[in-house]
Amino acid sequence: MFIFIILIIVSHVQGECSLDCGNDGGRCLETKIKDMPEICACPDGTYTNSSCIEIEDKNDNETEITSINIHARRLLAVCEHSFCGDGGVCIIIDSTFGCICSDGGIADRCYSDINTGLITYCTLGCLNEGVCNPILGVCTCPSGYTGGRCEIARSTDLCRDISCRNGGVCNILTPTYATCWCLLGFHGDYCERQTVAPRCVSARCYNGGTCYEHSPASTIFAYCLCKPGFTGSRCELEYFRCPTNGFYADAYGCAQGKYFECVENTIIISRSCPRGLRFNFFLGRCDYATNVACPAI
Repeated sequence: MFIFIILIIVSHVQGECSLDCGNDGGRCLETKIKDMPEICACPDGTYTNSSCIEIEDKNDNETEITSINIHARRLLAVCEHSFCGDGGVCIIIDSTFGCICSDGGIADRCYSDINTGLITYCTLGCLNEGVCNPILGVCTCPSGYTGGRCEIARSTDLCRDISCRNGGVCNILTPTYATCWCLLGFHGDYCERQTVAPRCVSARCYNGGTCYEHSPASTIFAYCLCKPGFTGSRCELEYFRCPTNGFYADAYGCAQGKYFECVENTIIISRSCPRGLRFNFFLGRCDYATNVACPAI
């Protein structure tokens, strides 16, 4: 189970910080997380709820990562090459990263005055399923589109960041349409569905999965459509349950822009970003795939 934590962090401005963040550039930040009121943003790009000095003393081969003492080396290269600007600190939470700005806000990049020199295309509305980036004032565009409002169609980008599953390959069919070509026995938008039987009468789906028949050309075959949180050709494997309300990663569908919303503590709703985008749990919105690393399955 992969649990993602969304931090809302503000600069520590009152009193003395109780953490020893070291004398080599470590910064103390205050969070609104009940069990983690303060963290150190360390100069090596990591952060901890204890001390940057303790992090420096850790063995380089140590890979333990917890929600309280996160030492996310696997995404350190991404954080090092991101530009937070104007005193921002790049911080990683599991598989996403973002900037903590001097005013405590979470953003893609930090600016002294976010209104300076920015054209707020978002106020005009994003086109073609684009997602507003309120910090930069422009739209995050799905595959096949570009421009401040995603108004420019670019057919050569239709397969940008499209991850087909089970050996499938993305192919551009027309200037406005691309799809995954699947290996025999698989189909779906991302080749995510697997043939289990010739017809539903001979197929059995587990854990509340529903059998459907697919009839491309003259052939007919059956597949199981699983309830959120289950996977496998017959929905035999459960991989996610709601720990509490909120948004969580879909480990099997992350690369295809899928994520979960939990409501009433137990009900799982499957959500999806526009094609080519992934849900950034740090920023709380769909983002470019290069900014979101999916969890290992």
